[in-house]
Amino acid sequence: MNANNYTYFLEVKAGKLHSYFNLRNKLINLHISVPNIDFDIISTYFLGANKKEKAIIVHISDQTKKRICNNTGGKVLLKKRIYFSEVKPTLSGEILDLNKDDKLKVYVINDFPTDFDNNKVRYFSNLRKKIYN
Repeated sequence: MNANNYTYFLEVKAGKLHSYFNLRNKLINLHISVPNIDFDIISTYFLGANKKEKAIIVHISDQTKKRICNNTGGKVLLKKRIYFSEVKPTLSGEILDLNKDDKLKVYVINDFPTDFDNNKVRYFSNLRKKIYN
């Protein structure tokens, strides 16, 4: 699958050809539309769960402060595997545990690493409101 099938940067599409989780190998396979090959995953956090889905935050960066939100996609696919054990727990210590019938929501945040660290609590708080409301 190539990046031309993606509409926006930071888009994650679900499905076996795109992004999915694998219980046997305990991994999450992600394809994220990004503007250049310099992007990489910096960290991944478990955000929490509601009755319908579980959610993670994937922090990516190309080590610049360039904004890419609201830009159209179709440049490069960042293809990564994240093992369940690599997903950091929530700020309250909950760990990611996926089951066969679970749905996983992925929030991608592009931010310079020190800026992400400075704003992490605010990001978590705002996104947790989305999954618990």
